[in-house]
Formats: sequence, C-alpha cells, structure tokens
Amino acid sequence: DLVVVGIGKPHYIKADWLMSNSIVLDVGINVHEQRIVGDVDYDEAYKKVKYITPVPGGLGPITVSMLLSNVYNAWKAMNFN
Repeated sequence: DLVVVGIGKPHYIKADWLMSNSIVLDVGINVHEQRIVGDVDYDEAYKKVKYITPVPGGLGPITVSMLLSNVYNAWKAMNFN
C-alpha cells in the first residue's frame, strides 16, 4: 500500500492502522510541543512499515520545487515574452 498523509493533525495516523509492507509519504507539517512533526506517529510507524518519509527532512524540498515549477509554467503560459 502507498499511504499519502496530509491532514494537518499531529501524530494522527497510528502504526496499527498501517500494514507492514506500506510505504508512507507524510506531507503534513504541524507544530506539536514546540517541535515540527508530521501527521503520522513516526516513531511507532517507522518500526512497522517498509518505508516512511520523515518530518522535517522528507518531502518539503520536493513540494517547494514543484511549486516553483508550476509558477514558472504558469508565467510561460501567460505569454509575457
């Protein structure tokens, strides 16, 4: 299973909700107890799933690069040349 989580609730997804062969992409960013954490209970899920992205340090750079790419493509489509 591929699980993509971005609901905005810290540690909402628990390890027992996931299968052992799951790949988890946590795109949630939350401030919890003065730390940045994801939507998945990472410490528990890490022990169970096949792969999980960390928060912070996971998909953030990809999100930013895709945003910039989309802005550039929109600018080109507007024909300001």
